[in-house]
Amino acid sequence: MKNILPAVFAFFFAVQFSLAQNSYCDSTGNVVIFSNYDGGILNINVDVDIPNLKIGITTYEAAQINISGTYASNVTEVVYAGYIGTNDNCGLGVTSVSINGAGTATTNILQYPAATISNPNGYNYIICAYSCDINTNQGGCNTVDQISGFFLNHFGGSLLMHQTNYNCWQPAVTRNISSGGNCCITPPLPPNANFTASNTTICAGDCIDFTDLSANAPTMWNWSFPGASTTTSGNQDPSGICYPTAGNYTVTLTAGNGQGSSTHTMNITVNANPSTPVITQNVGVLSTSGGISYQWFLNGNPISGANASSYTPTSNGSYTVEISDANGCTSVSSAFAFNSLSVDENAWNEITLQPNPSQGSFKISGCKNLLPEKITILSSEGKLVYSKSIQSESDLTIFNFNLAPGVYFVAMKFESGNAVKKLLITE
Repeated sequence: MKNILPAVFAFFFAVQFSLAQNSYCDSTGNVVIFSNYDGGILNINVDVDIPNLKIGITTYEAAQINISGTYASNVTEVVYAGYIGTNDNCGLGVTSVSINGAGTATTNILQYPAATISNPNGYNYIICAYSCDINTNQGGCNTVDQISGFFLNHFGGSLLMHQTNYNCWQPAVTRNISSGGNCCITPPLPPNANFTASNTTICAGDCIDFTDLSANAPTMWNWSFPGASTTTSGNQDPSGICYPTAGNYTVTLTAGNGQGSSTHTMNITVNANPSTPVITQNVGVLSTSGGISYQWFLNGNPISGANASSYTPTSNGSYTVEISDANGCTSVSSAFAFNSLSVDENAWNEITLQPNPSQGSFKISGCKNLLPEKITILSSEGKLVYSKSIQSESDLTIFNFNLAPGVYFVAMKFESGNAVKKLLITE
């Protein structure tokens, strides 16, 4: 299967490797490759914090692969791909492939899988590599563009480093990720489509921004947004994609370049908004329902602390309420014009509650012979705690109303439609 190279070539390639300049191919990459011909014991020290690190190993003879280091837990996948010869040219007693120290990473041992890149100077199956030369015959081994192409196609991501040499991996040598490699040749590859979204669960009417994360330099992006106001886009990073209707939708990106294309999908959940709330008025209290949280507004401005299902206005104006449901979706009511305090309040300034603070009874004075139709007492949260219809002036004295100590509002509604509210403190 492989031509045996003269010893002089082995020496040449060993010297070539020792003089090669160590480097990273893509400092943001996450794929590391080690390749040689003779196999041996490969000690890899993951001494750099690289998330989602993937390691590919190629050799003709069998190899023992040992992974260690401070950031060894970052390794998510290790793949050996090679001929798996059993000649033990290194004299280290290694006659089969083993992968050690990979922890929870996925590991695979592949015996001469098909090459994904064609090069007349290489081989049709992944078996070995020892040189960065892709322009001359490799004596039965692969060219390194075939090696990097295979692993990048398998892993996705981009190439951080590739370290290649002819001779054995010796147990006394530890190969640090921080030392980089000596060969950054990669073939043109079709994109590996991928993307992220600013949110995957939204409310009807909300919008999402999408960011392309495709590897291998795509030059074309075809997006599909079923259910959105904008259903397609050719932008790399489309933004402001809005979903007016509740439902479950699948976003699709097809990324392409001159080498081909690939597709990635993502599910989007659009929750329905709660039904539009309705504001009702009972004497001087505004109420609504339908949410698990509330926010009241006066003339479009949020009212601090007004977060219950009811609210007692302290001034006239246009009131709205926003309700939220368990999904965090919201709905806003129509405006409610509150005018119950629209009278000239100076005309009612003489109305007083005596005594105030009260210990169980009080009298309403200063009504100027205009009896209110009804008197209600509201808690500071706007809850109705007492109500009484007024038939005569004697009804303006309230006895033994049995309220817990606190702050209350006494609301008086008059036949004219006017209303007056006074603060009452109980002890």
